[in-house]
Amino acid sequence: MAAFTAKPTMVIVHAADLHLDSPLRGLPCRERDDLAAFQFATRRTLKRLVDRCLAERAALLLLCGDLLDASNRDHKSGLFFVEQMQRLESIGTQVRFLRGNHDAASRIVRCWLLPDFVREVGLDKPTTERFEHLGVALHGAGYRERSISENLLSGYPEPHSGYVNVGMLHTSAEGREGHELYAPCTRRQLKARGYDYFALGHVHRFEVLSTVPWVAFSGCLQGRNIREPGPRGAVMVCVEHQRVCEVSFVALDVVRFDTLGVRLDSAGSLESIQERINLACRTRLGEPGPRAWVLRVMLSGTDGLCRLLSEPAARRTRLVRAALGTGSKTPVLLESIWAEVEGPLATHFRLDLPGEVVERR
Repeated sequence: MAAFTAKPTMVIVHAADLHLDSPLRGLPCRERDDLAAFQFATRRTLKRLVDRCLAERAALLLLCGDLLDASNRDHKSGLFFVEQMQRLESIGTQVRFLRGNHDAASRIVRCWLLPDFVREVGLDKPTTERFEHLGVALHGAGYRERSISENLLSGYPEPHSGYVNVGMLHTSAEGREGHELYAPCTRRQLKARGYDYFALGHVHRFEVLSTVPWVAFSGCLQGRNIREPGPRGAVMVCVEHQRVCEVSFVALDVVRFDTLGVRLDSAGSLESIQERINLACRTRLGEPGPRAWVLRVMLSGTDGLCRLLSEPAARRTRLVRAALGTGSKTPVLLESIWAEVEGPLATHFRLDLPGEVVERR
């Protein structure tokens, strides 16, 4: 998605799956002294989202479900959420959220003392709210129960003539690997509603299902384990002259999980292996955005792999960890080390010994 080329007339910010105060998983406990940069990652990412809304002077912030984990009963999470939303009052941003599978049954959300400009969308049935000063008609339906197996789209209102029509839905669409099938619907059905932009939640990776009209998953704000790799953030929707003219993904994560691939061809010594890992790490850390990284190191190349396999697992781990931490002020944690064997018998296997992990909120 292209970056904005001019200051838009109106910006709508689309985010989902905040999972506020959900812990980061898979952090090695032996790095316990270096975990300050990983503390309260989901809160810091929410603050980044609000910062971006303020910078863009967003007219609407849409939160498409799963503000909390189902197990979260901590009132401090709600206090922090409300505190961050209140920062938007100064620029007149309207905030609308709906419930997903995780926060459908959360009694805490019902107890939050939300400011008037932060409101829930469609808990009992699909509803429409018209923002006359913005020319926007917002349609949405949230979850009263955690498990929604029916297609909610059939009850969504028709587009309102003369308005920019925006839909909100927490859904697995046709199904996505790693996500339970909730409020299933097809890409064709989403497009057929005729809305100018359909904001989706539940799937944790940014994905555009359609550009005519626009249908997109924003993904989660913050990856929480190695199964949620790469940039995570929100979507900026630019509206000019009553049409969506530009859609842009913005990475907001403060901790990024990812796999670091390193080729070790012709690397016959431990020193050369360490140098290659360090170079690859420094290149990756040069990417803008996150303030800390959790990396799974995937090594390939017969020479280097044979040399490493001659060393005990504990020493291999120390070597790779040292290579990741050399010459950078950015905190980096080693999640695990894997070998990738190419050729007819292609496979991969773990080179370090799984140990205890520590969770960080």
